[in-house]
Amino acid sequence: IATVWTRFESRTGYDALATSGPARLNADQDAFYYRTAFGFVTRPFEVTDGLSVSLTALPQASGVWGEGGDELTNAELGLQEGYLRLKAGDVLRLDVGRREVSYGEHVVIGAVPWHQTGRTFDGLFARLTPGGAEGAYLDVFFTGLDEGLSAGVASPFGAGDGYFAGAYAGLGNWLGSGELDLYTLHTVRPRFTDPTTNEESETAVTSTFGARAKGSLGPFRYRVETGLQVGRTAGGGSVLAYHVDAEAGVALADGRATRSLEGLYASGDDDPSDADQRAWNQLFPTPHKFLGFTDIMGARSNVGSGVVHGRFTLHPKVKALVDVHTFFRPEGPSTGYVGSEVDLALKWMLGGGMWVWGAYNVFLPDEEAFGDDTLAHYVEVQLGYRLRP
Repeated sequence: IATVWTRFESRTGYDALATSGPARLNADQDAFYYRTAFGFVTRPFEVTDGLSVSLTALPQASGVWGEGGDELTNAELGLQEGYLRLKAGDVLRLDVGRREVSYGEHVVIGAVPWHQTGRTFDGLFARLTPGGAEGAYLDVFFTGLDEGLSAGVASPFGAGDGYFAGAYAGLGNWLGSGELDLYTLHTVRPRFTDPTTNEESETAVTSTFGARAKGSLGPFRYRVETGLQVGRTAGGGSVLAYHVDAEAGVALADGRATRSLEGLYASGDDDPSDADQRAWNQLFPTPHKFLGFTDIMGARSNVGSGVVHGRFTLHPKVKALVDVHTFFRPEGPSTGYVGSEVDLALKWMLGGGMWVWGAYNVFLPDEEAFGDDTLAHYVEVQLGYRLRP
């Protein structure tokens, strides 16, 4: 298995918009980013009757080009994925270790494949497939987000730890067509006393209940995903937030183009000063494609948008993308329209898992929202290769 790419990025106009959103983190700059992950998956071998085991190992080096001849240093090598998989026929499998996790369009959990590092989770991952390899499935997992252990500090059990657990069911095959997913996800940070400050925190638990549906009716395509969050904050307040993301479109008769309209809404917090939390927590998505490639809008929280999507096949190996976004903030000290974005991209599949990708993206800010109406431009060109069994 392998994921190897190099991408050139250029950002201009971001400095002028540094008063709001992640633009302050993505200042005007140009850089070459890289991702090199190369590993293996062993063939399953039988442990006992009906039980087999396999191993996946994927070391990775990633970051920004900068290994010059003036220093004798190498890029750091880490483990992107490394897990043991136990399988009981086609019905049950258990993964133990570090691995990527993604569902649907990566709205709540995604691997962030466009990023130079990507996202992985450490933990236990079980999948039950009652109907066999082609049937519906139920995933149950438990992962660690943070380890509160501090060097040189005696910490009580569980102090500062964070956990993420959940169950995700894909039921589409039972319906005969389309996709239908139901899930419940939970982030937990146990109560503890900080040994360095003696401050005591409350147990913070946020539970997310969601559903996703996707399918087609003749040439028409649809997708909708929605979620509700409830729980308690570390400050003793309540959590109550929600989001919805819906898309509808049509594929032309020749199959060479698809056009669609998308709308999304993620709740905000009209009073951030109190302990209650009303803003949607986006959890662990791949938000890049939903809120524009420039990343100026930031997380899927306190945001609404309307999007026009266009997908065009210019050649069997060349596809074009055109997205037009408009954004607004529904709650908080300043509400209303904040800006628009246009994304243009081409992807050329060279064959054998190799591709070339190029994109030009421009963000048109609202002067009242950002304090400046300077256009922000983002350009990227990428050459990549991916092999996945």
